[in-house]
Amino acid sequence: MMPAIPLRELAAARWAQVRVERPDVEPALPLHQALISIQIGLLDDAEVRAAAVHDPADTVQVLEHLAAGSRVMDRSPLAPRAAFAAMHDLARVLADHGAGEAASKIGAALAGSAGLVAFDASCLRDVDAMRALAQQHGLNLQVLWLIAEVASAPVVHLRQRALLEESGEAVRDAIASWQRGTCPACGAWPVVAEFFYGERLNRCSYCASMWPVAPGICTYCGETGDAFQTIVPDRARPGRRLELCRTCGGYLKTLDVGQPTPFPLLAVEDFATNDLDRAAQHHGFRRR
Repeated sequence: MMPAIPLRELAAARWAQVRVERPDVEPALPLHQALISIQIGLLDDAEVRAAAVHDPADTVQVLEHLAAGSRVMDRSPLAPRAAFAAMHDLARVLADHGAGEAASKIGAALAGSAGLVAFDASCLRDVDAMRALAQQHGLNLQVLWLIAEVASAPVVHLRQRALLEESGEAVRDAIASWQRGTCPACGAWPVVAEFFYGERLNRCSYCASMWPVAPGICTYCGETGDAFQTIVPDRARPGRRLELCRTCGGYLKTLDVGQPTPFPLLAVEDFATNDLDRAAQHHGFRRR
C-alpha cells in the first residue's frame, strides 16, 4: 500500500491546479490558503486529537440518535487550547486581508470567556447563541462566525470520525439508511455531493462527514418531480454539476471524484468550484 500523502502536500498540489484552472480567483487565494493551513495545523495538534475523543459517546446512544433522525453530536466537544490560539491567529489573518478593525476587535474579545462561548456555539451550529455573543460585545457576526467555525471544525471533524466512521458496522449501516439532507453528525447542510464509484455522498460543510443520499432528490426539501433537475453548466467538464430545485429554490454542487475529499481540503474544492455557485445564484437559486 502506498503511504498517505500529507495534507499540506495535497493542498499545495490542489492550489497549484486551481491557479491554472481558475486564474480569476488568484486574488482570494492567499487568504484561503492561510485559513486552510491553520486547520491543517490543528489536525496535527495532539491536544486537539485528544479533545476530539474525550468522553466518547456510547454506540447505543449513537444508534438511538440516528434512528430518531437527530444529529449525533448534541453537546460540544472539549475545547482545546490550540483552538483558542487559532481564533487569535485567524482574527489576525482576517484583519490583514481586509477585515481590519472588525477582526481585531473579535480577536481581543475571544481572548476572554467569549472564546469558549463562540467555540461551543459553532460546534452546536447555534446561530442564536453566536448572535447574542456578537451583540453583547459589539462584534461583526459574520466575521465572528467564520473565525469560530474555522477554529472549531477540526475538532468536530475528528469527533465525528470517532463517533461515526470508527464505531463499527451497525453505525455505518445506520448512516447508510440516514437519507436526510442534514449531516448525521453535526446537523449542518452539505457543501457538495461527491459521486464516488457510482455512490452519491453528501459532504458536510462543517465537519466533512459523508452520508449517502439517493440521486434524483432535492437534499433540502425532498422534491423528486419535474421541479428538481441536474444540469451541467460546462459541457467540457461533465463531472461538475448543479442540482437545482424550483420548489425550495435551493441548489447543491455535485462533483465526480476518484476518492472522497479529505478534511479540510473539501473547502478547497468548494473554493475552486465557486463558478458553479455564481451560475446557480445568477438564476435565483440559493445555497443553504
